[in-house]
Amino acid sequence: MKIKIAGLGPGSIDNISFRAYKLLTSDEKIYIRTKDHPVIKELKDMGMKGTYLDYFYEENPSFEKVYENIAAFLIEKAKSENEIVYAVPGHPYVAESTVTILEQMAKDEGIDVEVYPSMSFIDAMFAAVKRDPSNGFELMDAFTIDEDNIEVNKDLVITQVYDDMTASDVKLKLMEVYDDEQEILLVKNAGIKETQLVKSVKLYEMDRNLWEYDHLTSIYIKSVNEKKFSSLKDLIEIVRTLRGENGCPWDKKQTHMSLKDHIVEEATEVKEAIENDDIDNLIEELGDVLLHIVFHSELGREDGYFNLRDVTDGISKKLIRRHPHVFTDLEIDEKDLPKMWENLKKMEKINKNIEK
Repeated sequence: MKIKIAGLGPGSIDNISFRAYKLLTSDEKIYIRTKDHPVIKELKDMGMKGTYLDYFYEENPSFEKVYENIAAFLIEKAKSENEIVYAVPGHPYVAESTVTILEQMAKDEGIDVEVYPSMSFIDAMFAAVKRDPSNGFELMDAFTIDEDNIEVNKDLVITQVYDDMTASDVKLKLMEVYDDEQEILLVKNAGIKETQLVKSVKLYEMDRNLWEYDHLTSIYIKSVNEKKFSSLKDLIEIVRTLRGENGCPWDKKQTHMSLKDHIVEEATEVKEAIENDDIDNLIEELGDVLLHIVFHSELGREDGYFNLRDVTDGISKKLIRRHPHVFTDLEIDEKDLPKMWENLKKMEKINKNIEK
């Protein structure tokens, strides 16, 4: 049994590889994820015949479920027909969730997979904006974009900006990390010479009816040097600079012992800010506490004993471990939570003693 996965390229027949073109115009049984792709008509004129899977989108409430169902459907077809072709937009390994799921299912079922790549929309995108991707970039999906993971010092490409509502949601998330006046490039039909469009707008203008969004629209933002907000990573770098060879003499000589009373003082000031309902001061004092956490973690890293990852990993695991009613299927009445917490804490102490 075998599944051959072919890329349809970003939108022009010129961007399909010769191997993929030969496969797509052959007599093999072909299943196509969507007919909503510019190259479909040309391929049909050249002899491609296939079954479109768009109906899966109408039957399922989420894209995740759609992708899983498409993959499961193709696995069953491979079993019954022995060999099939699955065609996807762009390059099979670039922003194509069904391929990732399908390959894992095929591996579990002992079905061979062979990939026939074509140009990806990333290649076409960078050609459209005339930018070298080797400088580093991030690729995000408009539906799953996480502003906390955006690194503004890298180019950013956002795909699947389908409509005005999606554009508005993306804009609000981007405004958390970029200046409202940040220039962005809206790119439609990348790689399709006759219809490719590139428009420069300000971030705040994204959803002001200056553009007709569709499934072939992506957003490109060039890397910037000045951040709207500093991140935890920035704070770590500042502390390392202060502790470095050309850093501050006072910071360089600090130890866990010399700082132990200061973090208590900062925590007390956080308490006072809360009691005074002073939000601005609360922000400042929480920053001071965070600085101490980072500082102690850096001291641990320098000594080779622990670092901030150990700290965040430890507390994350503890929270999950102590909340099985949230992170597992355990059902428990709220009145029984204190007793459960005490039992979990006792078990943790027992396990620690065993490990020692």
